[in-house]
Amino acid sequence: MLNQTLWLKSSAAIFTANAQNPGNGLVIKDNKIVELVPSGIKPKIAIDS
Repeated sequence: MLNQTLWLKSSAAIFTANAQNPGNGLVIKDNKIVELVPSGIKPKIAIDS
C-alpha cells in the first residue's frame, strides 16, 4: 500500500491560505499533496483504486 495515489474527494474543509479552489478535494502521492482538485473537475493525475 506504500506509494499509492489517493484522492480525498469533496472534503468538508481544506485550508489553502490562497485563492486556489480545492472544492472537489485533493490528491496525495508519496505522502505529499500533489494536486488540489477544483469543484466540478476530476484529478489530472491517475488515481490508484
